[in-house]
Amino acid sequence: MLNNDEIISVCGDVCSECPRFTATKANNEEKLKELALLWFKLGFRDSVVEPGQMKCKGCSKDKPCGYDLTTCEQLGNGKNCGECLVFPCEKIEAVFRRTERIKTSCLSKCDKHEYDQMKRAFFMKREILTEINNKVVRKEAKDSYRIERCTMNDYNQIIKDICDFWGSDRTLHIHNPYLVHEFGNTAFVIKEREKVIAYMFGFFSQTESCAYVHLLAVREQYQRKGLGEMLYNHFIEIARSKNIKKIKAITKPINKKSVNFHKNRMGMTLLGKPNEEGINVVEDYSGENEDRVVFERKI
Repeated sequence: MLNNDEIISVCGDVCSECPRFTATKANNEEKLKELALLWFKLGFRDSVVEPGQMKCKGCSKDKPCGYDLTTCEQLGNGKNCGECLVFPCEKIEAVFRRTERIKTSCLSKCDKHEYDQMKRAFFMKREILTEINNKVVRKEAKDSYRIERCTMNDYNQIIKDICDFWGSDRTLHIHNPYLVHEFGNTAFVIKEREKVIAYMFGFFSQTESCAYVHLLAVREQYQRKGLGEMLYNHFIEIARSKNIKKIKAITKPINKKSVNFHKNRMGMTLLGKPNEEGINVVEDYSGENEDRVVFERKI
């Protein structure tokens, strides 16, 4: 949970929790000496530097960024990556991966006190930026759009414009009118005027207490506005009202965008075991040699 008085850097570091920042602000030379030793211990510095070299007044868009984020054209007038329309992009995902490696190193080299003073400052970037994005960017989608039941007119429009949603017609064969005729109570669209800009087709399992997402797509020019999450959360609320206990979806291992969305935006677990690329898959899920990434989440 963010506090209003916290200072958040472009990459999601909490400057106001950073021990270097707080020691600089308090002009605490002894603390800066202690941190110089810690930074050397962790490999952040090649030697134990003087306290003055440990001073930090916080990050800003006007200063050079070790992650090359302050010069990102996508950020625009945003103060941090959480306020960006294309969050989470590959550039910030690379920052998250690097942060996880540093976190692992710190856990092995630090005592509890040393680690705790850095945890919120440096190791919660994803959580902090996601919370900001939900408040700033995703809220705009919730305020601007509403979810409706999918009609056959909507379905026909989706089929006609399938490439606008998927980039190709590769999923055309798994679209079928029965998703509207027989499962219309779990077929949803978001429209701008009469134009379908996002849709979801789902249904409830007959073999377990599970809500299954069969198809979810957003027109390319409307992506990263939170519309997919809106549809997911709407379906989840309906499933909960029917006392259904979990939600489920699948994708092909090659679909990195879907894997990232379900794992990082929807908080779903990947079942199975890692493949050669380190992505968890369920072998032969869709037939012989047809492995799939299977996502689940308790609701």
